[in-house]
Amino acid sequence: MKNDKFGKIFGLLLVIFFLVGTITVIGSDVLAITKINGNTLPLSYAVTTEEASSELSLYINSLRARGKIEVDKAFEIPQYYYSVIKRLIETKFLFIALDLYGPTVSDEEFEKRFNNLLSNYSKSSIEADYGSIDAYKSYIRKSLIRQIKYEKMLDRYAKVTDEDLKDYFDKHFWEMYSRYQVASIEDLKKSPDKLKQVRNAAQEEKFQKWLDKMKKQMNFTYVVKWAPFRYFEALDDASSKGSDEDRIAALKRLKGELEEKYDYSKRLKDIPTPFLYLYINTLDSLLSSIGGELSILPTPENIKEMETRLKELSKAFPKEYKGYSLKKLQERSAKIDEELKKLDEKKNAKKIDALNEEKLKLNDAIDYFKTKQGLEKDKKDYVLKKSLIRSLQKEQKQFKSLVTSLLKKAFAVYPDSFYVLNELHHYEPSDPEVTVGYYEKQVKSLEAYFSNPNLQPSTKQYLEYQYRNMISKLMNIAGDTSVGTDTREKAWKVVAELARSKRDYLDLLKALQMLRRFKPSKAIKDEIEITASIYESSIGIDLNRFVEDIKALKKDEKGHYYWGSKFSSELDRVERFAGNEDIPSDLRIKPSKILLTFYRKTANKVGEIETLLRLSRIATGTQRYNYIAQLAALKKDMGDDFYLSEIQGLEQKFTMLAIRQMNKNITSDPEFERISNQLDTIAASSTIVSKVRLKALEVLVRMAKVAKNNELLLFQYKRIKKIKPDYPNIDDLIAKTEEKIKGK
Repeated sequence: MKNDKFGKIFGLLLVIFFLVGTITVIGSDVLAITKINGNTLPLSYAVTTEEASSELSLYINSLRARGKIEVDKAFEIPQYYYSVIKRLIETKFLFIALDLYGPTVSDEEFEKRFNNLLSNYSKSSIEADYGSIDAYKSYIRKSLIRQIKYEKMLDRYAKVTDEDLKDYFDKHFWEMYSRYQVASIEDLKKSPDKLKQVRNAAQEEKFQKWLDKMKKQMNFTYVVKWAPFRYFEALDDASSKGSDEDRIAALKRLKGELEEKYDYSKRLKDIPTPFLYLYINTLDSLLSSIGGELSILPTPENIKEMETRLKELSKAFPKEYKGYSLKKLQERSAKIDEELKKLDEKKNAKKIDALNEEKLKLNDAIDYFKTKQGLEKDKKDYVLKKSLIRSLQKEQKQFKSLVTSLLKKAFAVYPDSFYVLNELHHYEPSDPEVTVGYYEKQVKSLEAYFSNPNLQPSTKQYLEYQYRNMISKLMNIAGDTSVGTDTREKAWKVVAELARSKRDYLDLLKALQMLRRFKPSKAIKDEIEITASIYESSIGIDLNRFVEDIKALKKDEKGHYYWGSKFSSELDRVERFAGNEDIPSDLRIKPSKILLTFYRKTANKVGEIETLLRLSRIATGTQRYNYIAQLAALKKDMGDDFYLSEIQGLEQKFTMLAIRQMNKNITSDPEFERISNQLDTIAASSTIVSKVRLKALEVLVRMAKVAKNNELLLFQYKRIKKIKPDYPNIDDLIAKTEEKIKGK
């Protein structure tokens, strides 16, 4: 059962009620009447359908404002309606307490507060809404007097002492630490604003306890017309029982009542959705409670683990403590602690070390005894509770099967219910059809977040993680041939929807190409071309300008072409575009041919020709063989210069990568690995001369240094020494690197 979204403390909500005013209930449809000692109270303390509907509408709007785009009317609204009614009843009791016990409010106090309130609004707007200032004063009088009474009653019945404040702080320590970044009451007192907020919260909690006490004294009760209310309340009460045993018993009673009211094995559409929701959540709470109960009971697995642990401790048990009892060991440990407190660190360093060493041995021995005692207790408990464990495990299996079956039937009846799909996904996370359907429902919510420009960095990071996780799972399903064709096609459609919402053009292109294989259509073909064009422009590719830049390249005095960082950056983008197989092949032909022309012309990127030639759909037939022949001729003509030019090109590419990845983990970039692998192939080749291999290793050394990887650096130095033992300072370089590794 999900927690009450509204909570029990009403201080902040009171202002809304007071300012809105008390709704007149005479002639209204009464939803809930309130009683004291069995006597029905006046209608002003009842809850009307109008009030509940208005509050429900406000709450649903607040959910939408907080990013919950869709509200499942069939399943979620009954729970919200219950929460609204419950909170309104609590508010009515607060009004009763204020009217019965609230201090008097003088005319002067009222006038002062009214004038303060009036100062926040323009006279013309009040007159437009209420006709006159006097009419507004008459309308607001009762609620404003109640607000003043409430503030006075807080001071009278919930005055917070320093001790109360400390108790509240200790009770809510983790909330204080995460919300206010304070770890002690002393730290809190250093910030007056934070202290005031915590004091107010402590006061409201104390006042709530007083209200609860008054409820019992007055014998406050209520009767609600809405039939599901008492079952929702029973689920709330059962879920909040102290022990697992009490909770399980209460939930079983509720399950029995619901089963008596409706037959959940038959057609679910004949059962009102609030009761179906209640039954599903009752089963879920039963599973949770049984899991909690089983977690504290010993199991054969626990016992086996403890036996293994005891064997290990037995082997490590210090010989000098054989025959000692646990009590004697603990006494000696306490004595060492006392001695250590008295010893001076500078004067008694050796003795302190000896005592600390003895303390470690004592801890091992004490651990052995405690584990032995725990094992004996667990074995004894297991024998006594064996039947209980088995019955709980049997019930757990039964309820899990029941809730899964019920959710599957509910999904067939309510295929558009996000609530049912969410629960079903929780119980059947490995079912491909359910998973695809679940992620399909998430698309709209994510789309709303991705279109929000004001997201916090942490939220963006979390959404990015969620997105990648969803895409990964969907692509796994889409690529699994054992999954039905319809489900696989739907998975690609959801990938496309997600990618569109995030404007992830590569994932969208991949999904569209796969969808074109399932059902070719002109619409998909057109979208592929548009998306590829958007992606091309998003990474800054201008092929016409790139061709002009190639034509403008100049040679140095040695006859080698050279280019600046601007051209290198453009080259890198075109290479990434042409080499990305997620982009349709017909769109990559033009940039690929431009690159091949450039590689042949400059001879600085000759290795890349081979990479592109492997993409048979880029260069086919006669054209492909022509490229291969040109490459072979180029290798023959250039000799060693062919590989030296390739190394030069790879080194240049690495330089650009290092600039781009400055202050980041460069080794995580796939490009780093690709460059490294190509250089490594040259360095490891026995058919290439030593001079060329050394050049490749020198670049690999530089890459290892940039990556700050001493182990890799040492490996490359040793390879250099093997090829050229007299390489300058190679022994010193190896020795220094080994020292760094040891020092680390």
